[in-house]
Amino acid sequence: MNSKDVTFVFTGFGVEYSLGPLARYMKEHGFKVVELDMSKIENINESLSSLKGESIVYITSWHLFFDAKNFDFYYSTDKKVFSPLEIMDYLKPIKSYYYPHDIATFLHQEEWEWLDLFDAALLPYKNNDYYFIKKYTKVYEVGWIKKWRATKRRETKKDKIKILYLPSNIAYHMKKYTIEQYGEMYKELLARCDAVKFPSWPGIEQLEYLVKEKGGTIIENEKTLFDVIEDYDLVIATGASGVVEEAYNAGWPVLSVLDDALSEDVYRKMIPVRKEIYVYTLKEAVKFIDEIKGNKRKIDGGVQRVNEFDINKVMQIILKY
Repeated sequence: MNSKDVTFVFTGFGVEYSLGPLARYMKEHGFKVVELDMSKIENINESLSSLKGESIVYITSWHLFFDAKNFDFYYSTDKKVFSPLEIMDYLKPIKSYYYPHDIATFLHQEEWEWLDLFDAALLPYKNNDYYFIKKYTKVYEVGWIKKWRATKRRETKKDKIKILYLPSNIAYHMKKYTIEQYGEMYKELLARCDAVKFPSWPGIEQLEYLVKEKGGTIIENEKTLFDVIEDYDLVIATGASGVVEEAYNAGWPVLSVLDDALSEDVYRKMIPVRKEIYVYTLKEAVKFIDEIKGNKRKIDGGVQRVNEFDINKVMQIILKY
């Protein structure tokens, strides 16, 4: 089958859609690609109907069971969504692949056995999930999709420590707090950061405006951590966010700020104990940053542990019809 006769359909939702870099690459090289980030699509029924009957290679980075009922239970949104399993049943793709949106947890354990419906799982690196998933489908180690080049830490200048903040648990915070309450709660932390990169999520523009209004710098959420990380000395993440693992595996020191989405005890059991990962409550984190900027405390980085995305290997896999 000629690649011109094939449509590549990518699906996910907001921050749980990680396939953008691959989609852009394939579009630039002449492939027919349809991105269905359901956080941005007004009429997903119409989008799917227009694809019915085409020869489709399907790739998703979303949780397999996130149909409308489950999604509403977790996020209380009125967005219309379909799970990957529903989409596969409807579109009948000629090939199907899974790639994770989270560098730490590739998929929930209860989803593993359903991967036997996929032709393969493309995974960032070999961890415990990799070997468990291997029981249910073919697996290929292809590197991290958000890292397309090697990164190197700059020499830190004591008088100018630059900090990048990537907040998470946004759906939780936007549900529990008003924009003003969020801004008040995090104002001391935000004031100490040189730039903030929010995840892609419905309504995130309100939080971005809040930061800009206070004179802060926003990095557009289309950029990945690896696009900008070399300009900063410390990465700040939320709780057990995948950003913690991303920064750690890139060799950067990372500060995990514990919010109230989970208890401190639960978070500390989830976050790996590493010398490059600093875990503090919000109040403690502000003090920690002041100590760093006041040269009263040194931060340690590590070594790169995750390879760049192997685009050549990926293309060889997904172009086999």
